[in-house]
Amino acid sequence: MNHIKKLSELALIRALPDFIIGKLKPGRLKNKCDRLIRLIDAEIIKIPKITTKDAYDVKLRMQEFGKRTGWENKERHVVTLVSFHLAMIEESEFEYDPKIGQYLTDIFDYFERKEGSRPICYVAGDIAMTKWKEINE
Repeated sequence: MNHIKKLSELALIRALPDFIIGKLKPGRLKNKCDRLIRLIDAEIIKIPKITTKDAYDVKLRMQEFGKRTGWENKERHVVTLVSFHLAMIEESEFEYDPKIGQYLTDIFDYFERKEGSRPICYVAGDIAMTKWKEINE
């Protein structure tokens, strides 16, 4: 069951570019997201082979998260997503490549410099983390 939770965490981070408001254009942010995806893929490869049932369980967990947060099939501001992802890996029971957290922090810092502080995004990220904990209990 633990590999389902770990795979779910990795899948949520890997999906980051898919949920960012607007499409990523070539540039610094896209490069950071591409590097992040490569790191996530390397982590996924380390997980023992998953069954069809495992993949289905991950899908159900992701759908439940989308429903509880209201994020299902909706784009979110990157700072909201990254705030949630950083909290998730910080509180995770699993060890991840430290570069994952660094790339997430770099993406966060990029937007902080570009757009300034977005407190509503931090709150939304915290709420999402609370929902994620509820799903995993």
